[in-house]
Amino acid sequence: MNKIPKELRVGLLAIFCAVVLYKGISFLKGSELFRTTNVFYLVYDRIDGLQEGNSVLLNGAPVGIVKKLSLMFDNNNRVLVKIEIQKEVKADNKTVGTMLSSSLLGGKVIELTLGDARQLLKDGDTLKAAVAEDIADQIKKETKPLLSTAEKSLKQITETLQRLNTTLEKADVALASFATTSDGVSALMTDNKDNFRLTTANIVVLTKNFTQTERELRELLSKMNRLGDTLNNAHLGQTLTRAADATATLNKLLTGINNGQGTMGKLAKNDSLYRNLNASSASLDALLKDFKANPKRYVHFSVFGGKK
Repeated sequence: MNKIPKELRVGLLAIFCAVVLYKGISFLKGSELFRTTNVFYLVYDRIDGLQEGNSVLLNGAPVGIVKKLSLMFDNNNRVLVKIEIQKEVKADNKTVGTMLSSSLLGGKVIELTLGDARQLLKDGDTLKAAVAEDIADQIKKETKPLLSTAEKSLKQITETLQRLNTTLEKADVALASFATTSDGVSALMTDNKDNFRLTTANIVVLTKNFTQTERELRELLSKMNRLGDTLNNAHLGQTLTRAADATATLNKLLTGINNGQGTMGKLAKNDSLYRNLNASSASLDALLKDFKANPKRYVHFSVFGGKK
């Protein structure tokens, strides 16, 4: 038996190692070693977060991997995505490959949505591509109103805390003032303790005096009631009527005197009596003066008698 040349053996070993290496790398990327697969393509405008080796899912279960990402320079720099999926997956012309987020960290996967499987695609065909809204964008949209409300609430809480702080500062000032006032009142009470004691004693005495005065007032009112009863019994009305009649008579008499009626009226209204009395007074005065000046003219006195 002829020996195999050394160069052939080395070549076969190199080919075997290359195959093993390729299969190992494919296995590490998610490909199964001895399973047949189909290759499909998708075209996206952007593939933020999608990387080679990421999973291809069907109803949430992995059925393939992303094999290659390539820029299409002749097609507005769009991205051509090559995926490899299990041959058992029946992809049709209505199958859609949707790129969506797998986590909040930005990882991407491709979710397959199958059609009615009436017109199956062949290996190497292109699937319809779609992009789902990013989880972060969804959270942002959903939380934006909440953030706005939270921001308003936080602003209101901040304003409330500021007002509360201002109120507390005023309360501190008021308490300090109250403490000062309290100390002043305490000092005033201490300094005027004797005066307060004396005032309290005076109030007690005054209360007793009020009690005594009340008793005296009651007695006075009782006496006034008895006086009223006495006046009622004394026919005060008749007495007042008689007094009114006497007053009317007196007014009539004074009216007559003022009119010159009667003796009193003539004396009050006629001055002849006044003139006669005045003249008589003047004559009497002249007589007295002459009597003082010439007494002999009126009185003749002699021890032995003389002429009459």
